[in-house]
Amino acid sequence: MYFKGASESQLSKVTINGEKIFKDDFSNEEQEYLTSLGENRMKMRTDILLFPTEGKCVIIEFKNPEVNVSDCLNQITKYAYFLRNFAKPQYKFLTFYGYLIGESIQYRDVRSCDGDFISAPNLDYIFRPRKNIPYDNGTNQDGSLYMEVLKFSTLKERAEIRNKMFIEKLLAKSSEGENDE
Repeated sequence: MYFKGASESQLSKVTINGEKIFKDDFSNEEQEYLTSLGENRMKMRTDILLFPTEGKCVIIEFKNPEVNVSDCLNQITKYAYFLRNFAKPQYKFLTFYGYLIGESIQYRDVRSCDGDFISAPNLDYIFRPRKNIPYDNGTNQDGSLYMEVLKFSTLKERAEIRNKMFIEKLLAKSSEGENDE
């Protein structure tokens, strides 16, 4: 699968096909919000953004193995909010998929911060099936966010399982080539 996307980018500078997805002009209220409380929200940076199809966005955030991931739960939600509210009209992001990946995950911490997260049976990750992403520009077209919180080690294990047959075939093919010599 190929996606358009960006990594390690300020949200306000992300492009698709060379065109910035964020608006250039903001209302006075939007501009006031973007810089309120001494913050410059236009400088928010994501680890990875992917745009699989029109109206969809995948947000991936990696955390240092020592960081308690539950302290970072709202980060993806905020990114989705900014993409929903400050992108140009032609980039109408309505569906978001968020993946928060780290190693220091205590599922009770995650659920104590957001009780909508559910442990996945048999796969060692926790997910929230839906979070409303408000659209505050008057049309009542909120977006939605599906989100997973998972460990690097679980991601690696799932990749190994998913690719096991492929790796075995490669190794078998490699062994056949060695026997022919």
